[in-house]
Amino acid sequence: MKISRGSLEHRWKFPGVHLLAVVLAFVAVLSLIFAVGQVLSLLNGRTEAEAAFTNSAELPDELLDAVSWTEDTPGLPREMDPLTREAVTISWLRAWEQLAIVSQTGETVGVEVYFSNDSRTAVLAGSPTWNDRTIDQLGHELTLTFFSEDGQVLAMDSSSLVQRGVDDLPEATVDLRENYEVVMLLEDGNWRVQHMVRRSIEPVELRADDQDSEPEE
Repeated sequence: MKISRGSLEHRWKFPGVHLLAVVLAFVAVLSLIFAVGQVLSLLNGRTEAEAAFTNSAELPDELLDAVSWTEDTPGLPREMDPLTREAVTISWLRAWEQLAIVSQTGETVGVEVYFSNDSRTAVLAGSPTWNDRTIDQLGHELTLTFFSEDGQVLAMDSSSLVQRGVDDLPEATVDLRENYEVVMLLEDGNWRVQHMVRRSIEPVELRADDQDSEPEE
């Protein structure tokens, strides 16, 4: 029986095509698995970030009441709605609470939840030198100086009243007025401090009318 060359080519041509199709299908399946893995990883990251914010300790009402906003800088690209302003306020207060934890305990696990980029690096780098000093935020006066059109970036000035511990005097504290320039980013649905630079600091003068006094008879 004679087998022509054409018959051999015909016989081997189709198995080659089938093999190529199988390889391409396998590659497509691997690509799909990788893409699904990336999506799940992203969703898990967002879920963990959201849980970290959600599970944060509730801020006391008196601290929320100690925050005030002055009139926004004129000509902003976008107005800030009340819900966003409230979210920014809470994130700013919680960032300060995290600074207090780092200063008093040296624990830096939660830093990435409230700080991003440059400010996160600065907090992690500076924390070993804070020497267990207490930091208590007493109030903040905030002024919005920029708010991007897409609502993802803001800049503000903060005049913050802060009580700090004194080196070598464990029981002593001092009240300070500290003025900051701040940039915050909206990441994973939450506001994080990206940039925080202290521009000035001065001791607070205690006046007689700030103290409780007995009424005159």
